Amino acid sequence: KGTLSNRSIVSPPNGNTYWFHHDVSSGFSGIMSYGGAGEDSAQLISTPIQDIFDSMSDANNDDVVGWLENSNVAWYLGADITMDYGVVNTVCLNLKTNNWSCWYIPYTIKCAGTFQNGTTLEKDSYIGDNAATVYKRIGDDDNTSAIEFSLKSFPLVSDDPFEENSYKMLYVKGDDLGGSKVIYQSDTDDETIEKPLIPLRKNSKIWAADISTIGSDISITLALDDTTSPVIKGYALDYEPISREK
Repeated sequence: KGTLSNRSIVSPPNGNTYWFHHDVSSGFSGIMSYGGAGEDSAQLISTPIQDIFDSMSDANNDDVVGWLENSNVAWYLGADITMDYGVVNTVCLNLKTNNWSCWYIPYTIKCAGTFQNGTTLEKDSYIGDNAATVYKRIGDDDNTSAIEFSLKSFPLVSDDPFEENSYKMLYVKGDDLGGSKVIYQSDTDDETIEKPLIPLRKNSKIWAADISTIGSDISITLALDDTTSPVIKGYALDYEPISREK
C-alpha cells in the first residue's frame, strides 16, 4: 500500500510514518500510517473524513503534499474539493488528539518542509506554491506576505591558510534579475555589505556588482526585495591572491 506522491510522506517524531495511498484497481484513496506500537502492517487512518478522499479527482493522486506543522500533520490534496460544508483542499491530523480537521489554503502547494528557526527547539513550517513563492505557516493560516527571495552561498575559502584574496567584482548570469542585490561579508569585514547588481549592458543577462574587499573567505547572498524568483544560471568572482607573511 504505497503512494503515487512521494511528497505526501511525513515522518514526525512520534515514530510513525504517514502517506497518501491510492489504490489504482479500486480507486480507493486515504491516509496510511505505519510504525505504531503493535502494528505489523500499514493502517488506514483517514476513515473519519473518507468523504473528502472519495471526492478527489484521480488526476490529483500524484499531487498530494504532506508536512509536519507543530503537533499536526497536514496534506494538501492537489486541488480544491467542493463539499456540502464548503471548499477544502487540505486535511490535517492532530497527533495529540487523533482528531481530523479540514482547511482551505489559498495556494497550489507544490512542496513543503520544516526548518529549525535557530532560537528554540521548535521547527517552522514552510510551503512553496506553483508561482515559486515560499510562505511561512502560522497555525492553520499563512503569513500575510510571501518570503522575499534570497540565495546564500557556502563560504568561499582560500586553499592556502596564509593567503588572502583581493575580491573585486561579482558576475551573475541569469534571467529576471532586475532589482537584485548582493549582500557579502569577508572574514575581515565587521558587518555585511550590500551592493546592487547592475546589467553589464542593455538587455544583458550578465549582471555585476563591485564587491571590493579583502579576506581569506567570503560569504555571498543574492537577494531581491520581492517575492518573485529569478533564474540564476551561475556566478563568478573576480579576485587576486595576496600572500601574507607566514
